Amino acid sequence: MAALVLIAAFALLMLAGAVKDIQSFTIPNWICIAAAALFVPAAAIAGLGWAGFAAHLAVGFAVLLLGMGLFAMRWLGGGDAKLLAAAALWAGWPDVLMFLAYVAALGGVFTLLLMAARRAFGPAAQHAGLSLPILERAREIPYGVAIAGAALIFLPRADIGAALISAAA
Repeated sequence: MAALVLIAAFALLMLAGAVKDIQSFTIPNWICIAAAALFVPAAAIAGLGWAGFAAHLAVGFAVLLLGMGLFAMRWLGGGDAKLLAAAALWAGWPDVLMFLAYVAALGGVFTLLLMAARRAFGPAAQHAGLSLPILERAREIPYGVAIAGAALIFLPRADIGAALISAAA
């Protein structure tokens, strides 16, 4: 039962991050911190052990450093970098490589769809007097959507996700 609660809580936090990113182009720190904090009991239930726990922490820290670098280059938002690191913490090594591939693929598809929506509906929304910041062409891409989507799709495939699902059965 606890394993299902952890999976559900992680999923809800990822969804909350995506929704907040769409609404305000920000992801609150509490979402990223809570997602990372949930990893501790999840690792215990999954039976990772100290070596596995340390490996996941190293992956999360490495992805945080990568995200900070991308943020410094203005390729990724600060909240996106933190959400990416929190989700990567759950993925661990070597699953993080596939998780990042999912993020990149979903990010590309989402960006293309959003650009098309901005072109098709942005002028009409503006002309109608609707304030929809996500449809403004000059706005950034809320990449938290791709990160959250990849986390939700990938978690059952990751070792910790499979272990939690097994523990819940």
